[in-house]
Amino acid sequence: MNELPQVVITGTSAPDEKPPSATEGIVLREQIERRSWSRPAEVLESVPGLVVTQHTGDGKANQYFLRGFNLDHGTDVSISALGMPVNQRTHAHGQGYADLNFLIPELVDNLVYRKGPYLARDGDFSTAGAVDIDYVNELDHSFATIGVGSKGYKRLLVAGSWGLKKPEDDSGHLLLAAETAGYNGPWSVPEELAKQNLFMRYSKGTAEQGWRLTGMLYRASWTGTDQIPERAVTQGLMGEFDSRDATTGGKTNLSALMWNAHGSNAWGPWQVNAYVADYGLDLYSNFTYATNAAQGDQFRQYDQRTKLGGDLSQTWRYQALGATQSTTTGLQVRQDRIDLGLQLTQDRQVYDSVRQDQVTEASAAVFIDQASQWTPWLRTRVGARADQFSFKVRSDLSANSGSTSAQIVSPKVALTLTPIKVM
Repeated sequence: MNELPQVVITGTSAPDEKPPSATEGIVLREQIERRSWSRPAEVLESVPGLVVTQHTGDGKANQYFLRGFNLDHGTDVSISALGMPVNQRTHAHGQGYADLNFLIPELVDNLVYRKGPYLARDGDFSTAGAVDIDYVNELDHSFATIGVGSKGYKRLLVAGSWGLKKPEDDSGHLLLAAETAGYNGPWSVPEELAKQNLFMRYSKGTAEQGWRLTGMLYRASWTGTDQIPERAVTQGLMGEFDSRDATTGGKTNLSALMWNAHGSNAWGPWQVNAYVADYGLDLYSNFTYATNAAQGDQFRQYDQRTKLGGDLSQTWRYQALGATQSTTTGLQVRQDRIDLGLQLTQDRQVYDSVRQDQVTEASAAVFIDQASQWTPWLRTRVGARADQFSFKVRSDLSANSGSTSAQIVSPKVALTLTPIKVM
């Protein structure tokens, strides 16, 4: 009699060991490692229903799709990485611009996702959902990866971790990683992607209680390919991989420092995050090419900012009304100081300015979330969040200068029915 080998199927988990649902879940490292990817942000495609694509070069933020939404570069999906929000407010290229090209997929430990705007902890940009990305604190072993492929592809990644402790104490772990990559693509004008990435983390403690300090440095430059006239291709005037402007593309950089702490007290688990980051983007595009016959239609969008902020939350867990209850309250603060503008360029040389702005945008939010597990198959969540925003703009155009503020209170309700087998 032949015996078939045992097959173990692991599904997507849910936060806090709750029964999984289509709305909330955790993608674990084992699941991420089994997927192939061609771009760093494609690790997000392990979230069911989330699609990641790219246009105008591999140094530009990806385009995201979820639940029927075209999320552009992040306008309607809230993304955080390592405890820091990735979406950029009041961005030169578009509200919510979320560039994940700094990710090192081999270090991703888990993705926590929440679909829809149903949870009180999620505010700005979370119309279609939210994704939190985290890295490992330590590796099983150090490694080096060298990749060489067609179209000028090359990548080198070196990563290692070391336990800085003696058997009788707990002095933590150090994790270091360095990456460099390049790619030309199939284009007639080579993309010439050049990317460098450094990551450092010191962590101390356990999964139940501890803290960590994370630093990262990232920069990239590339030549992009904008859309081209279909009639020019069908008439044989140019090929599908040709470009009408060989100087589009750009460069970007990100330097960030994050501190995270977590633990438990008499009431339940708590968490604190803080971050500060310096970010920049120079993006050159040319959509219409020659309506300006003399100098063409290339333009530069630039964004240089410092952002800082943090959040804290406390959870209470208890039994009441015949159900397992979980009450979470939290505070979130953020400030962006932004220098951005739009300029007219030819071959990346500025010849006129459309507008230049200096913006300070700050926000504070408080929220409360009440989760109740009534039966193994029925869970409810109700909550509310209150957001306060302030805006101050100093522009080279007086009509665009000024300051204002806005407030909003958002009620949240979610009902989760989980099909399970009742014994």
